[in-house]
Amino acid sequence: MRFYDIFNGDADGLCALQQLRLAEPRAATLVTGVKRDIALLGQVSPKAGDELTVLDVSLDSNRDVMVDFRVVRTGRISGVVWMDLNGNGRFDNCTVDRCLGPFGKGTDYPVAADWTGDDTTKIGTFDPASGIWQLDSNGNGIFDGCVIDRCAGPFGTTGDLPIVGRW
Repeated sequence: MRFYDIFNGDADGLCALQQLRLAEPRAATLVTGVKRDIALLGQVSPKAGDELTVLDVSLDSNRDVMVDFRVVRTGRISGVVWMDLNGNGRFDNCTVDRCLGPFGKGTDYPVAADWTGDDTTKIGTFDPASGIWQLDSNGNGIFDGCVIDRCAGPFGTTGDLPIVGRW
């Protein structure tokens, strides 16, 4: 397993990485660019089991690559996922952009689909070790437990990858 820290080369990206590694020390391959260089995910070729921590980059500029990777955490600290929804290339705050979580474990795969048939995409996680899916049925961006949200499984065998769709 390899670890990658991918971050914008400006002060926000550098400070975010410094704060994260002070709180959660770990050796990782650093991937960055000059200020405002936000299409960075294409610079890595992760293998199954690798972990990417992405800080202060545009979700929109990296969307196609993220779909190819199947799992990317954007700005994860304590299971919270930050997303640059306004596309300005940085995380502004949870009101302007979007914060989801806490949700899942560090080894889970994030998934998104319309879990309830209301034409609204919601988040979830798949645990490849147990085959359990945790689905945010009420759409609040937080896993509220199996009674309020939904747990399904186990499905498959250890190491399987999740696939979502309209079945």
